Amino acid sequence: MPVLCIVPSPLRAARAERRLCDAEGGLLFGARVTTLPRLAATILAAAGDRRTLLTPLSEELLAREAGGGGVSQGPGQAKASARAVAELRRAEISSAQAAAAAAALRGAQRERLAALAQALAGYEARLAALSALDGPAALRAAAEALPRATAHEDLRALDLLVVEGVTSLSPGASELLAGLVRRAARTLARLPYFPDRSDLSAPAEPLLRRLEGLHAVTAERGVEVELEALDDARAPRLARMLQEVAGGARSPAPGGTGEVIAVAGAGERGEAEEVAAMAAGLAARGFAPGDILVLAPSPEGAAKHLQRAFSERGLSLATGESA
Repeated sequence: MPVLCIVPSPLRAARAERRLCDAEGGLLFGARVTTLPRLAATILAAAGDRRTLLTPLSEELLAREAGGGGVSQGPGQAKASARAVAELRRAEISSAQAAAAAAALRGAQRERLAALAQALAGYEARLAALSALDGPAALRAAAEALPRATAHEDLRALDLLVVEGVTSLSPGASELLAGLVRRAARTLARLPYFPDRSDLSAPAEPLLRRLEGLHAVTAERGVEVELEALDDARAPRLARMLQEVAGGARSPAPGGTGEVIAVAGAGERGEAEEVAAMAAGLAARGFAPGDILVLAPSPEGAAKHLQRAFSERGLSLATGESA
């Protein structure tokens, strides 16, 4: 009975697989936890599509290269152009559509959107020349190739599809998920829902409507949607936890559901020492390196102190560009 669980991120997938593996006594049989982008690569391979799939870094480099020909390059503008191109690609807006929209504007707005359309056209041309697919294109191609992906056993006879914690999806990802729902004998989708906060529930609403719109599938197969009502009980619990650690102590959360740690250090160096000590304690308790994320208000200044403090404790630390 092939079971496929779709989660929103690789980190969620790794955690879910560890929990399933522990529940089965150290072995994981009959269930696979993945994300839609990862599944897209599997589907394309099973369908015989040999086009290259770009990594996120490759996509950004290609977008910056394409943006250099259409957008003036001031401080930070190359990165801003690459982000704009990526956003348009996720929405599946073509360069022709962007150019048409620019033609309807005037003045500086028209110039900026026309330059962005030119950058997007360069990006599309480079993808075609490389015979490559970026993330959004891979999801769309996988949705179209799913009926041909019969070489993969799990996709050929999918007994249960679980959608856990997924909210907003790109058009291609939405089509891919709809195709999986049509193929699965039974589907269970668990979506986050706030009864009194429609603004917080809004990201999941398009997916909910998409699933509800599959009338023919719902009539023939079992499609169940669970709205995870998240009430306000968490807020008082969090307030109590913060009150208990206000003095810098470590305190278990009420009900044993977690732990809040508040520490203080003298300057950036002292803070780095405390962060490294905290990370070492988490690692000793079984946390994987990918489960620990360090956020600093000044990453450039704190990076050298963090690297030294982590190195002294035998821990690895990957520093990247701040958002």
